[in-house]
Order: sequence, then structure tokens, then C-alpha cells
Amino acid sequence: MAIRIREFADRTRAAEALAGALQAGLGAALAARGKAALVVSGGSTPAPMFRLLCGKPLAWNRIDVLASDEREVPPDHPDRNEAMIRRELLQ
Repeated sequence: MAIRIREFADRTRAAEALAGALQAGLGAALAARGKAALVVSGGSTPAPMFRLLCGKPLAWNRIDVLASDEREVPPDHPDRNEAMIRRELLQ
């Protein structure tokens, strides 16, 4: 598998490109299998991309979203990755 490195002028352009690529990949999975899964990181880095991706026309009710790196904090803690994912992506 070849690694492809892409450079962007800024973080906004990178977030736009990633949101578009994820939309295409999720759309293809939904078309092929009727369902899809998206495993995402937490922290603040993916938040701008999540905000763009959540507005994409996808069948979100058929996409399972999972956190890959949840923090060891109580469910209602503000630093919990799940809270950010729900706030920024799963609106």
C-alpha cells in the first residue's frame, strides 16, 4: 500500500478535503452494504472537520460512529471525547 501525503494551505482546507473524502467513502459503503462505520479520534483537532461532515447529505441513521481513543473520565466530564463527537458531529 502506497502512502500518499497531501499538503494544504491551512487547516480549513485540510478539514474540507477530509470531510469530502469521508463523505465519499461513507456514501460508497452505504451504497454497497446499506450501512457504514466511522471510527474517529477525539481531542480538538478533528472538530472543524466534524462540523463540515455533519452537514453532508448522508444516511446518518445507518452509520455507526465509534471513538477510537476515549479518555478515562466520567461520562459527563467536559474532556470526554464522546461529548465532543456528539456536539460537533452527531447533531
